[in-house]
Amino acid sequence: MKKTHMKFKPIVLAILFVIGLVNESCQTNAPSNEQPTQSTDTITNMQPVEPVGEGQAIVLPTYPGGAAALQQFLAATIRYPIIAQENGIEGVVVVQFDIDVDGSVTNVVVVQSSGDVSLDKEAVRVISALPKWNPGTVDGQPAKFRYQIPITFRL
Repeated sequence: MKKTHMKFKPIVLAILFVIGLVNESCQTNAPSNEQPTQSTDTITNMQPVEPVGEGQAIVLPTYPGGAAALQQFLAATIRYPIIAQENGIEGVVVVQFDIDVDGSVTNVVVVQSSGDVSLDKEAVRVISALPKWNPGTVDGQPAKFRYQIPITFRL
């Protein structure tokens, strides 16, 4: 019975991630030093890698198929590390990555560790596995964008 229960943990995390992603995309950018306070906090830093001037039209990258498709991808991809499960380890990993001009996910790094290597590695693995996004633009030209996403691991 416990094994079946564990299968649904990643789905819950993915749903919380997507809810936060949708909520955050409708709000203004949070300061980059702000710490996630709950599992629904997701993108804390959405900005072009290169600075842009005031008044420029910015279109953020989007995941193909929207939030529902992202939710499905995460639900199918996230695997809570067994070693962390066995030891009752939980935490938040803040992962930074770039969406390149062609929409590919690059430069995936942990900017805030959970304190557990297995959780950090899983967060990087999942973000690195993301397929290409619809690229963002600045004044109609493809641009590279940088994101920071906290991924919450809860038992």
